[in-house]
Amino acid sequence: MDLQKLNDTLGAYCRNNTNALLGGILVENASLQHFTPMLGVKDQAPIVDLDTGNILKPYTKTWAPAQITPNPRIMQVRTCKVEVELEPLKYHHTYLGLFIKPGTDPANLPFEQYLMGKITAAAKEQMEVKGMFKGVYNPAGSTPADTMDGLNTIIEGEILAGGIAPIVTGAITSANVVEKLEGLFAMLPEEYQASPFKLFVSPKIKHWYNQTYRAAFGGVTHNTEFNKQYLDGTQCEIVPMPGLSGSGRVHLVPAWNAFFGTDLASDLDVVRTQLDKWVINVMMSFKIGVQIGSLGYYWTNDQN
Repeated sequence: MDLQKLNDTLGAYCRNNTNALLGGILVENASLQHFTPMLGVKDQAPIVDLDTGNILKPYTKTWAPAQITPNPRIMQVRTCKVEVELEPLKYHHTYLGLFIKPGTDPANLPFEQYLMGKITAAAKEQMEVKGMFKGVYNPAGSTPADTMDGLNTIIEGEILAGGIAPIVTGAITSANVVEKLEGLFAMLPEEYQASPFKLFVSPKIKHWYNQTYRAAFGGVTHNTEFNKQYLDGTQCEIVPMPGLSGSGRVHLVPAWNAFFGTDLASDLDVVRTQLDKWVINVMMSFKIGVQIGSLGYYWTNDQN
């Protein structure tokens, strides 16, 4: 194998597909599909939350404007990186083994695409599982959990500051999961209960809900067209989040109120390669952050 040639072609593949590779980590992340994107965030950007008060009134010619109070939230993105040392000779036989099956064609999956696909898939999973909810930003750290403040971390800070009052549910178990989730939703102001909501839960809590609902009512309540599951009689979609694994915290939000920020157009968002003797070093950098849009439209429980 000509490693110099492979490094050249791998580098060209990365340069020509930078947005697609980084998009595979950020845009195609299954959890982030439930977040509102903020693009072009360099460092900090406001999420404008306006407290309008009562602005609708009967007509008179008297001018008496209401005061609109901005309550901006700040989206903070952090630069994170991926550093991988590839030993192509080690992986090439595994790659070739993919094409033993009749009818497969290596032209449909070049070696460069195979290698980068493995790297981006791993980065996406680590951000989704370890960063988005449980992350605590630590610039001196070296793990996925150090790359950002996740939603659980942000929520816990707001609870301590008095910005969010958690709804007391106690521990959610397989025996009480339907009661607890429906009870949490029932605590919403009635005027919001007909609106589309997301209920972010751990995969285990979602599994418990399915099992308990089936045992009690003989089936799972869902929208058959899109195969999305909702709390019975509501527009509240139950969304299992890998990043909440092991957590009893649930997040109840309008569909628009969880945000992620990034800057795919930045010169700092790069994918590079470098040949070093028998190995090829792959370097990626990009920016990512998550935030709550409005504290007044975000509900959670008292579990961590």
